[in-house]
Amino acid sequence: MTESSTNGRARALRDRLPGLVIEGVSVAFAVLLALAVDEWREDRSNRQLGARAEASVLAEVRTNMERLDENAAARDSLLTYLAGVRAALERDKELGSISVDFTPAFLATTAWETARVTRAVHFMDYDRVARMGRLYDFQNLYERSEESFVERVSGIGGEDWSDPAETVQSLERDLARVDAFGDELQEVYGRILELGFDASVDEEETRRVELGR
Repeated sequence: MTESSTNGRARALRDRLPGLVIEGVSVAFAVLLALAVDEWREDRSNRQLGARAEASVLAEVRTNMERLDENAAARDSLLTYLAGVRAALERDKELGSISVDFTPAFLATTAWETARVTRAVHFMDYDRVARMGRLYDFQNLYERSEESFVERVSGIGGEDWSDPAETVQSLERDLARVDAFGDELQEVYGRILELGFDASVDEEETRRVELGR
């Protein structure tokens, strides 16, 4: 190979080099652009999933508030009935028939549990997820107070009726506690529905309810 031939090829390569660089940069840019578009689409899909999950949870909260509101009337009616029974017992100390009919509110958790299982919560604002968690913890406390009262009512036949008025009064106290929990939960629901999950669920309030204070 002659020196002139070698020089010719070197010149040809130098001439082509800018085009090769431009072509390489173009390919790299196209790849990066495709990756960026895919990432943007995935991010948008994730944000949409998070938004749908949050909307479902808010709808569930609204339904639960309506159920709890309906249940409040039944609680108040039962409290009035128990107070009347106790007053009658305090007057004559004789126990007639007593019927304690209590139906729990059956509050839903499906939307919240689904958001957790599908990991939709990972695509939601952290503070909002924390508030949702505290809300459902608070709701669980209320349901536990309901369950405790239902267990008490189911065992009413085995109660010690040596002091009927005191026994009925203790049922009143238990139901009043359920009623107080329900009222506080309704307030929390109201704040959440008014402001979305930007509303706060007080951790101290949750602890206080858990301790039954």
